[in-house]
Amino acid sequence: MSTAKKIIIALVIVLFIFGLMYMILYAKKIKLLFTESQEALTNPARGFYIQFDSSRISKLETLRKEGITLALMGYDIKDYVREPISLEKLEELRQALETAKEYGIKVIFRAAYGFEAEYEYKDPKDIEITLGHIRQIAPIVNEYRSNILCVQAGFLGPWGEWHHSNLLPEEEQQSKKNRNTILGELIKNLDNNIVINVRRPRFIRDALEAGLDTQRLGFHNDALLSTDSDMGTYDDPKYSRTQELEWVSKNMSHHMNGGEMPKVSVFSSATNATAEFEKLNLTYLNSRYNKEVLESWKKETLNGRNAFDDINNRLGYRYSLKSVTLPKDLKIKKQFDVKITVKNTGFSAIKEEYVTWLIIENNGIVAKFQCDKEQIHLIKGMSEDTLKITANVPQIFEGKNLNIGIKISGPADADTKNYYDSVHLANEDIEYKNGVNYIATYIHEDNRYVLKKLR
Repeated sequence: MSTAKKIIIALVIVLFIFGLMYMILYAKKIKLLFTESQEALTNPARGFYIQFDSSRISKLETLRKEGITLALMGYDIKDYVREPISLEKLEELRQALETAKEYGIKVIFRAAYGFEAEYEYKDPKDIEITLGHIRQIAPIVNEYRSNILCVQAGFLGPWGEWHHSNLLPEEEQQSKKNRNTILGELIKNLDNNIVINVRRPRFIRDALEAGLDTQRLGFHNDALLSTDSDMGTYDDPKYSRTQELEWVSKNMSHHMNGGEMPKVSVFSSATNATAEFEKLNLTYLNSRYNKEVLESWKKETLNGRNAFDDINNRLGYRYSLKSVTLPKDLKIKKQFDVKITVKNTGFSAIKEEYVTWLIIENNGIVAKFQCDKEQIHLIKGMSEDTLKITANVPQIFEGKNLNIGIKISGPADADTKNYYDSVHLANEDIEYKNGVNYIATYIHEDNRYVLKKLR
C-alpha cells in the first residue's frame, strides 16, 4: 500500500473518531434559544424607590402593586443629639423594618439628625454621641440584613448628606478624620453582607487611604445630572467629571449605587443619563425627585422605545436567557449537565447573595440543584456569560412529566412563601410561577423522556 493511501486511510479514521466523539458529546443535547422581552418587571433589589419615614409605614402596603420594590427609610433622630436613642425609638425602627420585610420591600436605610435644611449644624457636636447611636442602630439593622439593599452612611448634616455638620469643620484634615471615624464604626458594626453607600467618590478614596476596608463601600449621588460637579459630588480637584465617572465604573462595578436628581440641566437628557448610569452601575433611583426630569424622559426615545420605560427597565440588573442547553434524553438518577447563557442589559449586577438554581418539578414536588461555580452576580451590566449546573432526576419522579425551570433567589425567600426575593427573567417564551422561570418540559412517553420547549 502506498504512503498516500495510508495517509488517506489514517485521516478517514481520525475524522471518524472525531465524528463519533462529537455525536457522543453533543448529539444528545439540545440548545433552546430564547427571546428577550421589553416588559416592565417587578423584581427585587433594583429600580425606582420611594422615601418614607420610619414612623409612617402605612404607604408600604401598596407599593408592590405599583411595581416598586424599594424604599428609602429615613430614620430621624434629631431628638437625640445629646443622648442615646430611646428604647421606644429603637422599637420604631424594628417595626418599620419588619413591615417592609412583610410586604417584600427592600430597604435603603439612612439615619439623620433631621431631614430638612433647617437642621444645618444641629447634629451632635461630640462624635462619641454619633458613634454610640451607630452601635445602637446596627444590631437592629443586622437582624434584617436579608431585606437591606444598602445603608447610606448618613448621620452627618441635614438629610445625612455629609455637609453642614458640626462634625465637618472647615479644617479639612479634621473633617476627613471624622468622616473616616464614622465610616469605620459603620463597617465595624454592620453585618459583613451589608453595603454602605457614601456620598462622594472622594470620601471612598480617603477611606482607602486611611486603611479602611472599602470593599463594602458603594456610592449614592443625590445630585445626579445637575451641574458639572453634581453640586459638589465630584469635588476632587484631581478628577474631572469624566474621570470620576470612569473611576466609579472601574472600582464600583459590583456595588449597589444609586441616588436622585434635583433639577433639569444640560446633563439630564435621557441619552446622557443612560451613558452616565452605565458608568455609575446605577441600581436605584428616586421615583419622585425630580419629577421634571422624569417627565422629560417620557417625551424622549431611546433604543426605539420610550426613554423613561427604557431606563426603568435597566435600573439595576435585567437578566434574560439567551440559550439553555439540555440533554435530549433523561434517565432516572443519571447525572446531567445544563448550560445557561444569561444576558444582562441592566446598568449593574445583582447582589452577591443571590443564587441560581435548576428546578425539576411535578405536581408540587420540587428538586433543585445549585449553580456552584459561576454565579449570577458576576454578570455585570451590558454583558453575558454562561452558567453551568450539574443535576440528576430523583427516583421520586420516575414515570412522571418533568417541568424544568430556573430560579434566581435571595436570602429573604427562605423567610416567606410570597417569592418576593426571586427574579423574573426578561423573556417572552417562559412561564414565571412561584418564583421560578419555567422554560421546558420533559414528557414521559414510551418509557422515555421527550424534551419540549415551553413556548
